[in-house]
Amino acid sequence: MIDADSFGWQPDDVMLHRPPLALLQEIVSCADGAAIATVLIGPDSSFFQADRGVPVWIGIEYMAQTVAVIGGVRARGAGRPAPLGLLIGCHGFASSCSHFPDGALLRVSVREIVADSEGLGAFECRIDAEGVEVTARLTVYVNSELRLDDLQSRRRLA
Repeated sequence: MIDADSFGWQPDDVMLHRPPLALLQEIVSCADGAAIATVLIGPDSSFFQADRGVPVWIGIEYMAQTVAVIGGVRARGAGRPAPLGLLIGCHGFASSCSHFPDGALLRVSVREIVADSEGLGAFECRIDAEGVEVTARLTVYVNSELRLDDLQSRRRLA
């Protein structure tokens, strides 16, 4: 894996997500169809609930954004902008907790297990922290030709 410091990219550099829905703090590594990112849970975290933390199902989005890092790094390495990706499904979701607690530093790991030439892919995903273990398999669709502006203009025409 390539250490993120070696290429100096942050999540905003390789993802289309922007605040308040850009949820990753740091890219730890990304190479060979795998990525690791971190999320620090605290009162400023999106979806934070006082005295509880962040609901664990938000972890699906942490995983999906870490998958987006892989697509963004690949695109950027080829001189293209980050592609638009859509989460199609989540399978086998399992968690050791109901909420990510305040102060938890989550390590989000994703690994591509299959990708086809039409843009469909599947990823094994995991979130770990002290007292936290979450696993799932995500199915995604990526279209490097489609832009967010295209979807917004189609919505206006409908």
